[in-house]
Amino acid sequence: MNQEIAIVGLDCNFPAAKNPFEYWELLKSKTSGIKLTEDFYLHNQTNFVPYKGIMNDPFCFDAEFFGISPADAMIMDPQHRILIQLAYRALNATGHNFEKNSKKTGVFSSCGFPEYFHKYLLKNKEITHKYENHYLQVANDKDFLATRIAYHLNLTGPAVTVQSGCSSSLLAVHLAVQSLSLYEIDVAIAGGVSISYPINSGYHYTEGSILSPDGKVHAFDKKANGTVRGDGAGIVVLKRLEDALNDNNTIFAIISASKTNNDGKNKVGFTAPSYLSQKQLLDECLEESGFNVDDIDFIEGHGTGTKLGDPIEVRAIYDVYKNKKDMLILSSVKPHIGHLDAASGIASLIKTVLFLYNKTIPHTLNFEEINPLILPYQKIINILNDPLLLEKDQIVSGVTSLGIGGTNVHVILRSYPGNNPSCLLSHLRALDIFKKTVYVTDTVENVKLYEENSPNNSVKEIVTEAWKEILGCKDADIDLNFFDIGGTSFLAIQCLNLLNKRLNKKINLTDFYEYPTLRLFIQKIEAKE
Repeated sequence: MNQEIAIVGLDCNFPAAKNPFEYWELLKSKTSGIKLTEDFYLHNQTNFVPYKGIMNDPFCFDAEFFGISPADAMIMDPQHRILIQLAYRALNATGHNFEKNSKKTGVFSSCGFPEYFHKYLLKNKEITHKYENHYLQVANDKDFLATRIAYHLNLTGPAVTVQSGCSSSLLAVHLAVQSLSLYEIDVAIAGGVSISYPINSGYHYTEGSILSPDGKVHAFDKKANGTVRGDGAGIVVLKRLEDALNDNNTIFAIISASKTNNDGKNKVGFTAPSYLSQKQLLDECLEESGFNVDDIDFIEGHGTGTKLGDPIEVRAIYDVYKNKKDMLILSSVKPHIGHLDAASGIASLIKTVLFLYNKTIPHTLNFEEINPLILPYQKIINILNDPLLLEKDQIVSGVTSLGIGGTNVHVILRSYPGNNPSCLLSHLRALDIFKKTVYVTDTVENVKLYEENSPNNSVKEIVTEAWKEILGCKDADIDLNFFDIGGTSFLAIQCLNLLNKRLNKKINLTDFYEYPTLRLFIQKIEAKE
């Protein structure tokens, strides 16, 4: 790639970070976005791990802004909704003219498995009776993610959905870079999203799986024992560097090279990583960038915290950089936010962009002692326990994303001289433009639309609706005992979580047992006001 590509816009919604500014604050902190889930009460079940990286407002969407009806918004995969909004906000913050549309803009995007469709819509009789299966598929299938963004944002370049497992979103960036380099387009938006269901739920650990038994990711550490799931979405806006300079865009970082390859059969099995393929990829990308090993300061690794994956990745890095004079700083974002599946690559890229922009390398959370299998490569590898300020005119970094099935992606970026961190704040101020309306199927039998903090609904109405949804009934007798009409302690906790969110109150489980009818329960809540 002879053409350098500027990153002129970005936006994200990651666990504990609903925008790039909050993401940067999280990365600098010792806090993890991986949190205890609402089903923590199941922790005494064998091998149940109540942890997940949970994103902010996964069901919020400003349908009216995009001319989408509430009914259509309800059946659209939340992954599509979220990425549409992020794409608009990121483009809008760059000054893009959606009406004039003089610049040909391409869309390169990826998303996770459409669980909303399979786990909720198909099990909802009201939905399946009302809509043809084809209509639901168009609203949820991965194939229509990029084209839907292009339609709603009036973008006329190529619109391509990119899928390669965990490396999908960084592969989307690579393809966007190629399209810009070939002058097919003037602007590109690239990124990905992944949401798994239930939203606020942990997982069952199985010996030998890639998941962590303790709900923490210990990337490159002696305690490395698996990864943790997370939800999130991120997007970047790209232009050729010469065009970004001519348009007077804010330049967050510059992509100097990007490469991709596949393992083929150079590994022990289909899902296993390949040392040889990773090494070849790093070598080729470094050569294309025009930099040498001594120019590279930092690599944001795939770093899942698995016993097999981390040592293979570090070995490949070492064999490429072993003659480097100074230490190479290695990190992984997954201990901070979890493994975001199709969105993991874009999370790593945006982290690196923010580091290059602010010239401070974040530490790797949960790192205490290096993995013994990585010890042979420690001569040039440095993993930070605290953030490090790099006072250099130019900083160069690599980002790696590896997909199950063997599609690997590596990108090399450099800092842009003269960046002003205050520009990031002005960029972010342009992002908060949507109102928050929640579109979600709360149960498999009922579909509702909720306006956040609606002042029009009484406590009685809100509690009654919650009981009906949780119990799966159309009517609720105000004097029947919750536990006599199908309620269980599990359903009671679900109902409490729903009500605490909608009423913005702290209702205790004991209230359910002491006031088990609707009449008594409503009176108890009203008495708390």
